[in-house]
Amino acid sequence: MFQSFEVRWGVLLLLLITSCNVPETAVHQNSSDTLSSDTTSTLTDSVKLKPSSLTTDEATQAHLGQGYDFEGNGKDLNGPHFEQLFEARSIQARYVLLSAAVRQGLRQQLAYLNRFSKNRSYGTWNRNDLKQVLQHLLSYQADTVWLDSTFHLLQSAGEDSLGNVHFTGYYSPVISARSRPDSIYKFPIYRKPKGKGQLPSRYAIDIENALANHGLEIAWARDLLDVYFLQVQGSGYLQLEYGQPQMLQYGGKNGHRYRSLGKLLVARGVVPPSEISMSAIRKYFEAHPDSLKIMLAQNPSYTFFTPTDAAPSGSIGLPLTPFHSVAVDPKIYPYGAVLLAEIPQLKNGRLVGHQWQVVLAQDRGAAIKGPGHVDLYCGAGSEGGKAAGNLHHYGKMWLLLPASN
Repeated sequence: MFQSFEVRWGVLLLLLITSCNVPETAVHQNSSDTLSSDTTSTLTDSVKLKPSSLTTDEATQAHLGQGYDFEGNGKDLNGPHFEQLFEARSIQARYVLLSAAVRQGLRQQLAYLNRFSKNRSYGTWNRNDLKQVLQHLLSYQADTVWLDSTFHLLQSAGEDSLGNVHFTGYYSPVISARSRPDSIYKFPIYRKPKGKGQLPSRYAIDIENALANHGLEIAWARDLLDVYFLQVQGSGYLQLEYGQPQMLQYGGKNGHRYRSLGKLLVARGVVPPSEISMSAIRKYFEAHPDSLKIMLAQNPSYTFFTPTDAAPSGSIGLPLTPFHSVAVDPKIYPYGAVLLAEIPQLKNGRLVGHQWQVVLAQDRGAAIKGPGHVDLYCGAGSEGGKAAGNLHHYGKMWLLLPASN
């Protein structure tokens, strides 16, 4: 859900696994250490996507932008119907807390909006409105910000015009890798080939080795599923045999359509929708290792990477703040917007309530479509992965605007 996920992204995790994050952006330039244009053209023209083994029903269920229906998913089915994408609705929260980390995120977001000379319009509000909200929040000296008449709050219609927004999570994984391949570390992590046009599919790359021996390998992992999850998140860290972990940022994609692995497993009945998570997906393939490559190949989309020394950042280039940065569909929620979210809170993977907090629209993902799905950045490493992997529940969300609106 970072500098563009193959999803994040966006998701996201879950929807980036399940419907992805992979957040999906194309902000960075391609690496210079790549194939020549002539070689890339040959790869693009000669490798064809293998026919999918999906049934029509499975393909239909693998749609993006919607979550899963199961008991305890957090959906509120009793709310009034929305006639518009955003409407002024009452809110239970009376105040929110701004930590030092959130304040830093607000300052960076304001600096991002200040880069633009034009006051872009988003229907009934504009970029200056977003800046005013940030300025007002930063003017508070106390950690508590009261949601008084200073703000105009518009609730999102969500995925169902009842206000339900599907929250998934993404994170920065840390995977074991080596700078040279051996009998254990044999799954390559690639830079993007140079050139234009559609590149080989995942089937061609993972099964037919279409990119092998072209000088594109950054490192080699010991687990193909680790590489897939890294691609779903859009960025992460490699723990190599020497030194500190190496950060990889999003480096582009192959141009093929994204298909959700998690949704395919649910559609085939091998994982219940209430239990879908990163750990559930991993357990399934530990029990069925022979099916891993062909199942991953059902998602033809493929993400490439670029090594960097920078911290994890979103598609607008800002550092991500754990549990406050979100990947969104920027056609609905503009970059730089401040949102008030009723975020699902989980215990042992089960919904136990919701928590109000400010979230920042800073990223996007291939699986993040429409007003009903956002991907929450949950940090790095195993703890971030655990939080992200279990989140596929519903809450609600409001856009903060100046009261003058």
